[in-house]
Amino acid sequence: MPATWTCSEEYRPRRTTFDDVRELEGWRLKVYSIVYGTSVMEWTVYDDVWPLIRSALPQPAVTPCRPGVGFFIAHTGRGVHYAVLGWWDNENELPIRLFVREFGDKVIAHERDVYVAQVLSKPDQPDLEGYLYRHFEVSG
Repeated sequence: MPATWTCSEEYRPRRTTFDDVRELEGWRLKVYSIVYGTSVMEWTVYDDVWPLIRSALPQPAVTPCRPGVGFFIAHTGRGVHYAVLGWWDNENELPIRLFVREFGDKVIAHERDVYVAQVLSKPDQPDLEGYLYRHFEVSG
């Protein structure tokens, strides 16, 4: 007998917005955001994905078979942030890269940023107390 599968909630369309066209290393990318439920789009969560996007895009951006255009989707899902990159290549091909990070990683990113600012950036006088008293909090 097959296992029983159930859905945790009824599907509801996500709010999808075209946000901008961003230029990056000769590429022009249409930028979209998709947000689950009543969540607010937090663009800063996606700041550290841009170096990954930059390294994934082939160079040069424009060739006889590559027009240098594509898209980026920042999707705040249910418990997970998705970053989706797609670009047009070889006339009609659409390579896609997907980057995923669970919400909990925000704490790790915060801790890293505070440690760099309070300790590593002050080698002559590291501020361990300053590090210990800068906390990450989410209300709600």
